[in-house]
Amino acid sequence: MRVPGFPRLYAGLLLGRVAGTVVTVALVLFVLTRYHSPQLAGATAFFAIFPGLLVSPLAGALLDRKGRARLVVLDYVIAAVSVGMIAGGVRRQDGCRHSRGGCRARCTADCLL
Repeated sequence: MRVPGFPRLYAGLLLGRVAGTVVTVALVLFVLTRYHSPQLAGATAFFAIFPGLLVSPLAGALLDRKGRARLVVLDYVIAAVSVGMIAGGVRRQDGCRHSRGGCRARCTADCLL
């Protein structure tokens, strides 16, 4: 802990990992709530993790060659922008195609997509 900047870097990594885990759990719970399908929730969890499995060998080599702190910050910025875009997309699509109000009480889940 005597290395300059290490506590700040470690705190950022810890917060980022916790946030990533919470997003994954929230995504799985969202799919279970919306579609009531454990198979779809499992596929969602797999496809959320799968890109990281493919990219991790390349990312490890880049981390060794380039500065670790700079690439970690870049990774978290890209992740934050991606989650923001997903949230914005979900918010824009949360509308009803029916002309009358009260859609949530009358319609199935596919209306809210």
